[in-house]
Amino acid sequence: MQKHLAIYPMLRHWPSQGGRKPSKQAIRMAHKVARPGSKDAMAVAMALRPEGTTQGQVIQVLGHPHRNKIRSLLTHRKAKLLKMPDKDGMQVYKIDLK
Repeated sequence: MQKHLAIYPMLRHWPSQGGRKPSKQAIRMAHKVARPGSKDAMAVAMALRPEGTTQGQVIQVLGHPHRNKIRSLLTHRKAKLLKMPDKDGMQVYKIDLK
């Protein structure tokens, strides 16, 4: 079994409303700023995707919003929020880790 599937069993049953699965590289980068295997790390990995993520997608995949982790990264200047066009009337969160 691949390591990232063992840490994140949710990757096996990814809902189509969640958009594309985060890449292995995005998951590894998320582990630098959040506990490996945590939902916060998955939310960060989703925000690192080229298309970013919306809160609706995060809720579909993780069950509830994870705005606090992304906000914390922005506040502590560990990440930069990149401007993206809204998707279906929802703000898109696309971050770049520093």
